[in-house]
Order: sequence, then C-alpha cells, then structure tokens
Amino acid sequence: MIDAKEIIAKQLSATERAEVTLNDGSRTVLTPSRFVPQLAGESMRLTLNGPWRVARWPFKRSEAALAAPACKDASWPAVEQPGRVFYNDPEENPATVKGWNRVKLDHIDPDDGAVLRRRVKIPAAWRGKRIFLRFDAIYPGGRVYCNGRLLGEHLSGLTPAEWDVTADVRPGAEAVIALRLIRRHKHVQLDMPRHAMEFAGISQDAFLHAVEQCHAADYHLITSVGASFRFGKVAGKV
Repeated sequence: MIDAKEIIAKQLSATERAEVTLNDGSRTVLTPSRFVPQLAGESMRLTLNGPWRVARWPFKRSEAALAAPACKDASWPAVEQPGRVFYNDPEENPATVKGWNRVKLDHIDPDDGAVLRRRVKIPAAWRGKRIFLRFDAIYPGGRVYCNGRLLGEHLSGLTPAEWDVTADVRPGAEAVIALRLIRRHKHVQLDMPRHAMEFAGISQDAFLHAVEQCHAADYHLITSVGASFRFGKVAGKV
C-alpha cells in the first residue's frame, strides 16, 4: 500500500527534486511546484500553520470588528490549521438536521462560518523588503484581513491566493491575520468530496513571505525546436 498522506506531505515540503521509495518498492521523483520562482529561503518565510483563535457564527459583533487588531480573542477556542473548523460525518443521520440537503447545502445559512485570527510577529530582518500573505487553499472560501484591512475575497477552495501586505505590517511588530471563513457559496459544489463532508477550514499551508524590492514574481518560458528537428529523428540520427 502507498501512504498517500506521507507522499503528499513530502510533495508540499519539497524544496528540490528528490527521488523517494514507495511502500511497494517502486520509486518516483517528487518535484517542488509551490512557487515559480522558488522562495529565497526559510528565513524569508513565516508559517501561519498552528493554532488559530476561532469565533463561530452567529457573531455578536460585526465581521470588521472581529477582524480588527483591537478585538480581544484570548478567550476564543483554538483550532489547529490547516485542518477542519467545520465537518459533518457523512454517516450522520439527515433527520437530525433541519432542511438537510447534501447537494444544495440548504441547511447551511449563507452567513454561516467563522472568523479565525492569528497573531504573529513580523521579523525585523524583513525591513525594506516586500511582504506577502499567502494561503495555499481556503476551503470552501473566505475573506482575508491583515491588521484590520480587508485584502480580498477568495471563493476557489482548491487554488492559492496571495496579497501584498507590505504597507499593512511593520517589521519587528505584531500583525493580526484574520480570515472570515465562508461555509456556503455559489461555487462550493466544485469539490464534491470535501463538499459532501461539509468540510470548511484552511486546507493547506498559510504563511507570510518576504522578497527583495526588485524580484521576479513569475516567469513564462516558451520553448521551440530547431529547423532540423524531425519526429523520431534529430539531424539525421534515428
């Protein structure tokens, strides 16, 4: 048997190509594909994985107030992320849930969800650099805040989202990252396995990372073949 969880963990943490041996003796090469180009190094990355404070809907205060740095969250329960904030057992008896509908999720109020918060100190060594906040996946979607400012909404639970927060944080000082997790929206049925379990949470890594003021954010390489190329042959050689 193949330990899929172990292989996925290795794939997500890989920083260079490496050959691994599977449990059945076969071998494969893992290639990192998280960033193009690669990050400058671990000193330029600050993980947000771990305990987040969570307040579940219905809220006693507005979303903006719950995301603000001044909001006191010490009494909120902690939940490990990446991981589930909401989850319903697929074998649960539907009769126990009013209006239950696993396809349309009619039993989940459109406002249902949670506000998650995490406090983190920005490294002083990042002074003078550009700083980005990245979520590799928020399932099924959410709105992201940094020090009280709404950065944007991301409703694709299977793709990453990233924002430039250079102007929102101060190296050497604490920053408050907040996520308004949304349990139900118009695109939620795109990922049926998680949707069927009504999973909601930060489902992959979240972190801050820093780059130089002048850097390559992305690149696209177009390749071509020479005039001497022939299918099955190169320069007359079979």
